[in-house]
Amino acid sequence: YKTSTAKLELNDLVLMDIGVEIQNYQSDMTRVIFFGTPDPKLEKIYSVTKKTQAAALSQCRPGVRLKELDLAARKVLKEENFENFFVHSLGHGVGLEIHEFPRIKFDTEDKDVILKPGMVITIEPGIYLPNVGGTRYEDTLIITQSGYENFYSIS
Repeated sequence: YKTSTAKLELNDLVLMDIGVEIQNYQSDMTRVIFFGTPDPKLEKIYSVTKKTQAAALSQCRPGVRLKELDLAARKVLKEENFENFFVHSLGHGVGLEIHEFPRIKFDTEDKDVILKPGMVITIEPGIYLPNVGGTRYEDTLIITQSGYENFYSIS
C-alpha cells in the first residue's frame, strides 16, 4: 500500500494501519474497508487473510514456539494458493516501541521463542497481489495463562 492524498472513489479499498499509545505503551491494528462494491479478487484475498489470521490465533497460547504460529498461517496461504504473496513476517512484539522483539516468522532467529503469559504480540497476515492490491488484518494481543486476549473487538 502507499499513502496518498487522492480522494476516495467508489469501489476503492482502504487499508488503515493504526495504533494507540497509552502511558507510553503502543498498540497496532490494521483493517481494510471496501468503499463500495469490492473487486472479487480483493474480496477473496480479504477472506483468506482473515482465515490465515484465525489459523495463527489458534496456536496462541503459552508453551508454543513462534514458528508454529507462522507455519499455521502459511499452511492456509499455501492451501489457498497465495503463499507467494505474503511478503513480511506474521507479527512482532509490541511494548514501548511499535515493533519490538520478537519477530514472528518461521525462518528468523526468533523462531524458537516460546510464548509466555504477559507477552504482547501482533498477528498480521497480509496478501498483496501485483497490479490488483492487497489486504492485511492485524490485531494486538496479550498471551494469557490459557490462551490470549485480543485488544480489539472491531471486526
